Amino acid sequence: MEIRYTEQFSKEFEKLDSSIKKEVLKKIERIIQNPHAGKPLQYTREKAERVKHLRIIFAVKGNILHFLDLDHRKEVYKKLK
Repeated sequence: MEIRYTEQFSKEFEKLDSSIKKEVLKKIERIIQNPHAGKPLQYTREKAERVKHLRIIFAVKGNILHFLDLDHRKEVYKKLK
């Protein structure tokens, strides 16, 4: 499976504290192992996984796993509207 990260995802990831980065990386590994896990988001094919106060937004399209966004839970859902 091919894995792609959006510029937005990478930008937000770089801003994180190192301890949070480790937790996000662990969650990314779990998503890669089982990309159909995660909370389905309403009216989209995207899914969300949580890491403390953050949400990882991702989608599977064909054989490609897209990591779309990473942000605080209050902000990430506003962006999706």
